[in-house]
Amino acid sequence: MLKLLLVGHRGVGKTRLVEVLKKHNSSLLFFSLDQWIEESQGQSIKTLFEQKGENLFREIEIKVFNELVSTYRDQSLVIDVGAGFLGEVPSGYKVLWLERSVDLSKSQFLNRPNLDGQIRISSERFDQRQKRYSQISDLQLELPESLSEDHESLDPVFKSIYRNDGTLNLKTTWFMTVLHAKMISSLSDLKRIQGLQFEWRDDLLESTLIEKGIKQFPDSLLSFRDHSLFKNHQKWIDHHTLWDWPLEWGFNSEAPILSLHQRKSNMAETLKSLPSTEQILKLAIPIENFQELSEAHQWFIENPTRRSFLPMSREGRWSWYRLLTSKISPLKFLRLGKGSSSDQPTLFETLYYEPSFQSFAAILGSPIKHSLTPSLHRSFFKNKKANIFRIQITEEEFEVGIDVLENLGLCYAAITSPLKQRAAEWLGDPSLSSLNTLKEINQSWKGTNTDGDGLKPYQQLLISKNVVVWGGGGTHGALKTFWSQLPHGDTQNFQLSFYSSQSGELKEGVAQHNPDVVIWAVGADAFSNKGVFPPIEWAPKAILDLNYTQDSYGIECAQIYGCQYHSGLAMFLAQGLKQQEFWS
Repeated sequence: MLKLLLVGHRGVGKTRLVEVLKKHNSSLLFFSLDQWIEESQGQSIKTLFEQKGENLFREIEIKVFNELVSTYRDQSLVIDVGAGFLGEVPSGYKVLWLERSVDLSKSQFLNRPNLDGQIRISSERFDQRQKRYSQISDLQLELPESLSEDHESLDPVFKSIYRNDGTLNLKTTWFMTVLHAKMISSLSDLKRIQGLQFEWRDDLLESTLIEKGIKQFPDSLLSFRDHSLFKNHQKWIDHHTLWDWPLEWGFNSEAPILSLHQRKSNMAETLKSLPSTEQILKLAIPIENFQELSEAHQWFIENPTRRSFLPMSREGRWSWYRLLTSKISPLKFLRLGKGSSSDQPTLFETLYYEPSFQSFAAILGSPIKHSLTPSLHRSFFKNKKANIFRIQITEEEFEVGIDVLENLGLCYAAITSPLKQRAAEWLGDPSLSSLNTLKEINQSWKGTNTDGDGLKPYQQLLISKNVVVWGGGGTHGALKTFWSQLPHGDTQNFQLSFYSSQSGELKEGVAQHNPDVVIWAVGADAFSNKGVFPPIEWAPKAILDLNYTQDSYGIECAQIYGCQYHSGLAMFLAQGLKQQEFWS
């Protein structure tokens, strides 16, 4: 009998997942605790929270939860609970922690209860919840950043892990590191995924758990990491065929796998330090830039059957490379949640990847973890027999990076901030001041900008208005062109002005004292580092946010002014369709 709780931060998609699963699993009961509370109390969560206060609301939440569990104690059910739920986990229940790659501590919602008087959850509260989820969860699962229709792909994962009636196949062997003791209770369920095997590390788990684990799953990988424990663990080698020895401890001629995790000062010295051997060599070191990636890649492809290159970074920027080379690499690792490395592809990324495709597309920019571009274009590129990745690349390394990517098989690219102007300069097309789309034809690159097409859904919002652009960057040229094509009537009475989001100073146009619309054209990361809000005395009727994610400060700006808020999702979809026309 399945008893499962779904936990995770607000906005992660718990309720949406329940709706998807409910549609495909008619024999199971699915409940959203928030909806159950609203029905039983006759009020919205937001109203209950505001009228009764948080402490009393949490008491109501636990009471209703316990009633729900008791009512359906003899049936299989899945319950998604609120982000701040503090109740005890009932006996017999497993807990699945749902996550997303975007930093949810920055997410904000105009239709949710204000916590600590803010629409953006405080770092302290976020950390408290992170700690609680970690303590109570048996398994973590990072969901893909996706459009709503893409959530259909989550059902096969749920069925394979929890119902034993799915047929997930990874197409080749992938290892997943067992991170903590609670995770072990889910390994038999995870083993239903064809091609999934486990890694046991002696620096993460107690010896007794590892010993039981490698006996239960004999095809596991045993990795030695704690030298002080090796004398006690050496006996395992006689009974286990697949084990990994760190080269930091010196050379071991008996180990099937030799791994290096600490690099020298430069890549040439690091590669020179690796032994010449027929054993499998695993190079899992920090990689700083595309030049280093290229050097290590050349070492890898010299002998891909005996070498494995697993680049690492603080922000997980190389997961696309690990996926791209997984079809020839003898060792590869995926993660369900955080994993032992942020550069490990997630389970969903691994399932989406098609090893037989020779070329690939990418969304290029920094940051790009929030991007919905892969979700929007995945089916399109599947028909063109190309995978699609998120690839983080900065302005400074664009030229080197694009050369490395082209050699690896890049044929199509969507360009986002801050690269649009830099990409246009690199392409050398005088007709483009910035671009958001590239394709390669006969070893030559062509580019275009579809941002203007993306702005068309907002035409009525902007006609005959005084408009301020807060930020701008790579959208500056597209906004000016689009504005010039609008039928404003007496154009002298309606202005488009650009302001710096860092200083608040006028950059171009006529100074505005009370604009009708503010176009929010600055990303969340850039604004959180150096941004300032527009003048408080302005009274715009609407905020048009060129971002579509829940972490945009454009949402907060709309709340400050108490005006309409328009997400940039319509722009994203419209310009995406034009990109597909260009790529075709």
